[in-house]
Amino acid sequence: MNGTTIISIDANTNEFPDSIPMVFRRKSFIWYRSQLLFYLLRYNRDTLAYVHQKIAQSFVPASIEAHKPYISIFARQPETMITKKKSKNLYSLNRYFELLTNVSFSANITTVYLNSDEPTFSEEFTELNANKSDRYTLLTMTLDKDLPFNVISSMPQDARTKNILDCLTDIYVQVHADVHIGTLASKYCRLVDALRLTLGKTIPFYTPDNLYLTHT
Repeated sequence: MNGTTIISIDANTNEFPDSIPMVFRRKSFIWYRSQLLFYLLRYNRDTLAYVHQKIAQSFVPASIEAHKPYISIFARQPETMITKKKSKNLYSLNRYFELLTNVSFSANITTVYLNSDEPTFSEEFTELNANKSDRYTLLTMTLDKDLPFNVISSMPQDARTKNILDCLTDIYVQVHADVHIGTLASKYCRLVDALRLTLGKTIPFYTPDNLYLTHT
């Protein structure tokens, strides 16, 4: 916006108004999308206070900096939450674990933050980890999230606010991970991906879904 005038820019064109600084020209669509999401989701003081308090209650030591470097895994549930219809892109936690092993050995990282809408994944991860002589230290958080929109919208305001803050806490931990593993077939995961890109963090470790295999 220039004063009271809105300048519309096609992110896939090389023709920009002269008023656009050269540094912003020839940027990709994903760059503009990431910058917009980063701006819209910037955390205010109260939100950051909630996030740090939640982290302090869940992690020992009580900060994410104390656990760096760590890998964040977004383990997508193989069934949708509302219809419970089987996904054609089933990707079991065991396959996530195999991907994690390949990444962690090359990066020499043994701390893992696991995020999933499947409540059994944490227990499954612990079992898989025991078979690897407990190679990984697992970070988890008890958060009020992963609810359908119609459920969230019908909540009392206080409960709805807590749900949103818990989601922002989870996003914060994933965005600040040194390495992220997920699936771009998930809108939530693409949101994390975009925010990480604004911090200069490329994310090559994605599951082989049929869609959204790359950043393009």
